[in-house]
This record gives sequence, C-alpha cells and structure tokens, in this order.
Amino acid sequence: MKSLAVLVAGCMLSTSVFAQQVSVERLAQTVANEIQQKAYTLSMAEKAEISRKLQEIRRVVNRGGAEIPLPPPPPAPPAPTSSYTCVARDNDGKAPYVIGVREGLNVTRTKITFQTIADCETTIGRVRYVNGQAMLCVSRDFDGYEPYVMATLRGKDVQRYPRTNGSKGMCEDMLRSLQPDITGNAVFCTSRDSDGHAPFVTTELNIVTGYSRNSSETFQTMDSCKSFLGQ
Repeated sequence: MKSLAVLVAGCMLSTSVFAQQVSVERLAQTVANEIQQKAYTLSMAEKAEISRKLQEIRRVVNRGGAEIPLPPPPPAPPAPTSSYTCVARDNDGKAPYVIGVREGLNVTRTKITFQTIADCETTIGRVRYVNGQAMLCVSRDFDGYEPYVMATLRGKDVQRYPRTNGSKGMCEDMLRSLQPDITGNAVFCTSRDSDGHAPFVTTELNIVTGYSRNSSETFQTMDSCKSFLGQ
C-alpha cells in the first residue's frame, strides 16, 4: 500500500510539474495497472484513500481548463456474507472444513465445522440476516454432525441457541420462519427434549441476549405446534 500511495502522490506531482501530456498519461497508466493488480488486497479504507487522492489529481488537471466529469460512483460494498469463506480447519487443505472470517489475505477460523466443503459453502449461502444479526444453522457440537442448532455469527464469535436442537432440515425451517420483533424476541416450535423428535413445544427466544424458555403446552406433531402459533 505504501508503494501504491507513493505512485499516486507521484502522479499528483507530475501532473502539476510536467506539461507533457504523454508523461502524465504514462504515469497514470502505471498507477492504474498497479491498483488493478492489488485491488483484491485493499481494504475499504485504502480504497477510499485512493479515491480521495484521485479527486485531488482531477482538481490539479482541471486548473485553467474545462472540468473533467467524475466517473460513476464505485459499486456498493459486498454483502456481509462476502467476508465469510470456507477453509480447512487444520490449514492443510483437507476435511474437516470450517467457516472463516476473511480480512484481505488473512483468515480467522471459527469453530463452525463441516465434513465437506460443499456443506460449508451451502451454509454460508443460507445465512439469514435477522434484525441485523447474521444467523445460520450449525452443528451443536461443532463436529459437522446432527443435531443442529440456530446460531448467531458475530465475526469469529458464535452464539448457539441450545433450545433449537434438531435435524439440519428442522433447524433451517425454524430459521426461515423466524420473525422476531424489534427487541429480538421470537416465538417458534421446537423439540421439547432437544433431540429433534416429538413432543414439540413453543419456545420464546431473544436472539440478542440468547435467553430462551419453553411454554407449558406440548404437541405430538410439529404441524399442530405451528397451528397453535398460527403459523
């Protein structure tokens, strides 16, 4: 980044000092090429700094001449899930795999484990943002096997909700139907004994604090439980 900043600064100096358009264009092309080569390693802050310096260059170029129109604004930042990636848990390129948080070229591993990279990538693709919380279904014991529970992912930290145990499909169904209020409280149906089987109960969960409790009523089928909730 330091060399890149020097090149950008050099371009500014050359623009104000040299009158030869060819020299300016050649230096500008050099800067553009290096930015393109290193774009994937730049942070948002570094990209913003480059954008600011380019605006300064335009002001120098425009002195005494017609104003050069600004290029269209840069695209919006990628969705938050773009910072998550699947990597080998032991950094050996082999199973098991975990979700990692990528910052540039570095990856911080979470405990969320999968037996296949396909399962890991599918899970990342199904992350649901609920009230600003990144929620997903993870293996309860972080071993890539059932039962699964709903969880919130905050950077590399994972908060699991133990009363949401069940099969992976059951967990994903609960996650899809989750409709918390503005305080984070949600009501849904889950297995009373946290084993994914009947009987089922209605459960209250706060996705912010993690507090949960089961209601008094039990049901022999998930459908009858959902009917009780009007779902």
